Amino acid sequence: KNEVATVVQEVAANLNALNVPKAVETKVGEVVRDAMKENWSEAGADRVKEELDSFATFLATNPAAAEVAAETEELVKVIAAEKRDDAAKQVEECHRPFIDVPSDAFYMEAFSALSRCGGDESKPVVFQGTGDSKGLNANPAGTLNGAEAATAMARAFGIEGDTTVSTRAAGVPEFARGTFGALAKLGVPEATTGFNAADALDRRETAVMLFNIMEKQGLIKRSEYKCDLAFKDLNCAQPGAFEVSVLVEEGVFKGNPDGTFAPTRTLNRAEAAVVTDRALDAVKE
Repeated sequence: KNEVATVVQEVAANLNALNVPKAVETKVGEVVRDAMKENWSEAGADRVKEELDSFATFLATNPAAAEVAAETEELVKVIAAEKRDDAAKQVEECHRPFIDVPSDAFYMEAFSALSRCGGDESKPVVFQGTGDSKGLNANPAGTLNGAEAATAMARAFGIEGDTTVSTRAAGVPEFARGTFGALAKLGVPEATTGFNAADALDRRETAVMLFNIMEKQGLIKRSEYKCDLAFKDLNCAQPGAFEVSVLVEEGVFKGNPDGTFAPTRTLNRAEAAVVTDRALDAVKE
């Protein structure tokens, strides 16, 4: 959002010199949104959308404004491209892990530790950027399906893919076949049952998968724990509660300030990075 605001301010400075009407400035918001969609991510652009409706009416009575708007569009595209080039250079030089990970975000350290620029040599490269962004974007707000989560966890714990072993999981994409083969070889339930790898994972399902992988690798011993939960929306009689309890005790997962765990809330990529980073820290300790 700060980057969007910077673009708007730079464009506004140019428009003020031309004494452009206020309604034309709303066009800037529309163009910035389009530029964001093309050059960055869509995050942060929503705040300018509410002013766009008035611009159509303005153009109907002020034809000359269309020409100014077209010139503004070119200006914004140039600025947006420059911003993206600067951000891409920062990623390439490891001043930041990804373009769309703000320096003040709660997940910044996790993405930094688990990207190619990680400063902790004991942690592997887990997140390599989304496939359509040339590794520049992490898409922190995006959801994580079973295949992506399993792949990230396998990378985190050094599990090498094995395509010689078949899996009973459904919906496994080509990129994750080796991962699920290796997990099946270890006996991880998600790879040996009818688990659907194409479905998005919620917080409880993620905790169960993470626990199962860590247990099969001997990193966690079930016999050493008891289920002890105090969440309003999850108790020890429910499926997955034991696994959640263990990972909460180890500091991998945390509850919400209102006393809930939100077990059915879909996990996004930012949360997945934080959870994975915490799991590696817990194992190291």
